[in-house]
Amino acid sequence: MTECLRPSWHIRKLRTACFKALNLLKFLAHSSYGSDKRLLLRLYLALIKPKIDCGNEAYGSACPSLLETVQPIKNAALRIATGAFRSSSITSLHTETRMKTLDQHRSLKMLNYYIRLLINPDTHKLQEVRNIPPHLFLSESIIPRPFLLHAMALAEKYHIHFGNAMVEMTTIFFPLRTTGIKACTVMFHVWKFKMGTTAARALFLDHLTSYSQFTFIIREPI
Repeated sequence: MTECLRPSWHIRKLRTACFKALNLLKFLAHSSYGSDKRLLLRLYLALIKPKIDCGNEAYGSACPSLLETVQPIKNAALRIATGAFRSSSITSLHTETRMKTLDQHRSLKMLNYYIRLLINPDTHKLQEVRNIPPHLFLSESIIPRPFLLHAMALAEKYHIHFGNAMVEMTTIFFPLRTTGIKACTVMFHVWKFKMGTTAARALFLDHLTSYSQFTFIIREPI
């Protein structure tokens, strides 16, 4: 197998990228800048969490010991954001920040993607993949289970049944006819800060009555 296709290679690259973002959080959390928990948590959600979520459906079937090496990244980010000590309980950190653990979040992401596959009418190979014999990927096997078998095991674990999942209906949108479109420029000279919001709104609504027979595409609210 090519090295870049192994979950271990992806997780190793992931840890390297996340530790760089953690250094930024440590710098901004310094007392001379004034640490703000809400801002630091937003930075975690913007800089680190997308990296962890990227490719989750692919590397989420890796062995548990390998996946556990990603959790300390989130734990460190939460400790930096909340100012907690290293001895603080991980459960209390997730409770205080109202966040799920990576294992819970990973399971949720995989189940969401599994639902997308079920309701997507263009997935022709889904039934063939579901017919893979599960005994080929036992829990003690060194071969990681494919995504679909892992997602089905999660659904069975949480007692979720997808038998009544409705197939997504694809809506066909016809292109707009570009002929006969007119742009009204009468209100271009109206400035709300000069005449006031109330007067500008009344003028606009009065002008709007003269276009009752037209179809509006874009109308900027006043």
